Amino acid sequence: MKANTQVQNVLVSEVDPALVDESKAVDLILKSGDVSVHHRNVIHGSKANHSPLRRCGLTIRYIPISTRIKAPNWPCTFLLRGDAVPGINHYVEVDHMFFNGKGNWI
Repeated sequence: MKANTQVQNVLVSEVDPALVDESKAVDLILKSGDVSVHHRNVIHGSKANHSPLRRCGLTIRYIPISTRIKAPNWPCTFLLRGDAVPGINHYVEVDHMFFNGKGNWI
């Protein structure tokens, strides 16, 4: 892709237009600091961000500890619960992630 080229979808995924009825789409206008949380199979999108402020996205996927992550030393693999299966994955330590109510999640 050339520099400064605009793309319709930065994730380069496609949805069959025959499966989407845009007349039933719902606009959700977020204020600064708001968040939208939805299932990964929900068709969603947004128009270009023309503001001087950044727009962020975060994807969280939960997998069983028996799932092997093939990327070596993947920096985003956190063991949130349970015990690691020896030789399957390397997990990033999360002891530094303190927040109110953390004990309810462990």
